[in-house]
Amino acid sequence: MLAEANWLRPRLRGLRPTGVASLAVMALVASGCSGHPSPSAGDWPLAVVSEHDVTVSLRAVVDEASHTFVTATFTPTRSGFHLYSKDLPPEGLSGVGRPTLLEVVPGGAIVQHGETVADRKPVSLYVPVLKIAFPVYPEGPVTLRLPVTLKPGADRGATFSVTYLACSDSVCLAPVMRKPVVVTLPEAFRPASS
Repeated sequence: MLAEANWLRPRLRGLRPTGVASLAVMALVASGCSGHPSPSAGDWPLAVVSEHDVTVSLRAVVDEASHTFVTATFTPTRSGFHLYSKDLPPEGLSGVGRPTLLEVVPGGAIVQHGETVADRKPVSLYVPVLKIAFPVYPEGPVTLRLPVTLKPGADRGATFSVTYLACSDSVCLAPVMRKPVVVTLPEAFRPASS
């Protein structure tokens, strides 16, 4: 920053005040600044819940383009356990399995705005006794990223629900279905247009 200031100082000498003001306006335009404060990218913890040997950590995220997301990282606490794909039907396949889901409960400060994305690609797990291949995430944690927008004038409260089922090659734990998670969104968590 100091080197930039030293580079600029000789160029500013001799400019009339209107020339300096024009230079400042051009710099603002070139940097994409609209004159309104813009949120910086950020990442804030919202909640951590655990049930049936899976810990779910929710976070509020604003990316460099000022898009807002809520993420949920689902982490089986037992070695060798996996979770099912978010795209598995809600009732599973032939009643077996449950999808890994992060959903917005209506009535809070935010609404979903786009498709949920997982940070891992599912693999096919064939179960010979059932003669069915299930889409599952590889063993270990998976993070779902849910794009959201804030309702104008809403308070900062929101409720999400999480659904999941952890299994190993030989055993499945009890499913968690639409477990509510109540959060308060941080003030800095807002898109540029808010």
